[in-house]
Amino acid sequence: MATDQAPPPVPASESESSSALRAAPVLVSRKPNESDEGSAKSFGVFAAATSIRPGRLAARYRRWVRRSGLLRRLVFGFVSVADPVGMTDDAIEGFLAAQLLHTDVDSAWHALRVDDPRQELEAVRCPVLVLWGSEDVQLPLQDAFEYTRRLHARLRVIPGCGHLLIGERPDACFDAIEGFLGDRSRASTR
Repeated sequence: MATDQAPPPVPASESESSSALRAAPVLVSRKPNESDEGSAKSFGVFAAATSIRPGRLAARYRRWVRRSGLLRRLVFGFVSVADPVGMTDDAIEGFLAAQLLHTDVDSAWHALRVDDPRQELEAVRCPVLVLWGSEDVQLPLQDAFEYTRRLHARLRVIPGCGHLLIGERPDACFDAIEGFLGDRSRASTR
C-alpha cells in the first residue's frame, strides 16, 4: 500500500541500527513486483530473517562460530561476507556480541521499510569517504556510485570484500581512512 505521506522517522536510539541496517533501505526500496521474482524472494528472505533474528541465535554460540569454518560460512555468508573464514576472531566476536544488544527489532524493521537515506545525502556538507566492498551482494557497486555522487564524496572500493568490510579487511579500511584524513589535512594547510 503506497501513500503520499511518509510515516514519522524512527529515532536512531530506538532503532539501534548498525551501519548494515542503515544501508539496508536500498535493498528494501527495491520492493517486489510481479515482474521481478528475484527481488520478491530477496525481500521475503530479508523479512523472514528480521522476524526470526538469526543473529541473536548465532550470538549465543559465537565461540563455536569462531572455531568452525562451516559455522562462519553459514552465519556470515548470509550477510555477504566474501571470506568468512578469513575474518579474525575479534571481528567475529564483535559482530555477534552486538546482536544480543539489539532488542528493538520492530522499530528497526519499521525504519527499514519507510526510511531511504538516499533522499538526505545531498544535504551532507562535510567531506565524505565512501568505503564499499567489491563483492557486496546486499548493496551492489552501482549503489556505491549513487551514494558517492549524492554525497560529492570520494569512493574507495575494497577488493575481496563483502558487506562487512571493516571486519573482513580492517587493514584496507584503516589505510583508506588514514589516506583520506591525510589528504584532508594536507589540503587544509595549503
